[in-house]
Amino acid sequence: MGKERSPFREYEESYQTQLKEMLTKMVGVGEVEVMVTIESTEEIVVQENRKDVEQVTNEKDHQGSTRHITEINKSGEVVIYEVSGGKQPLITKTIKPKVRGVLVIAKGAENLTVKKMISEAVERGLEVPPHRISILPRKS
Repeated sequence: MGKERSPFREYEESYQTQLKEMLTKMVGVGEVEVMVTIESTEEIVVQENRKDVEQVTNEKDHQGSTRHITEINKSGEVVIYEVSGGKQPLITKTIKPKVRGVLVIAKGAENLTVKKMISEAVERGLEVPPHRISILPRKS
């Protein structure tokens, strides 16, 4: 793999470093290697002025047939504000990227209690379901 810098790589490295530091502090865990993959970079949600119009028409002709027409028009624009001479969108929240999977190779993982502790730490620390976590013992 190349050494190019991308938002994906930066997030993965940040998660890997933090997770490795925490796992090495656990009782029964020796040397640790961690690989984290993410699904996407962070998502930014901006404020929008929205206008949604829905028009419903029901027509009945003299033969008893009914016609139902629904017309929906949606429009909107991103709220912009000025900051030191420039304009930018009003950000309402930033959503952290979701983790796709985690691989942990650790001394001590051959012990089922230690393996369970590592799994729980990864599950809760990164909000990753157990089926997306692989924990393997490290060779001596």
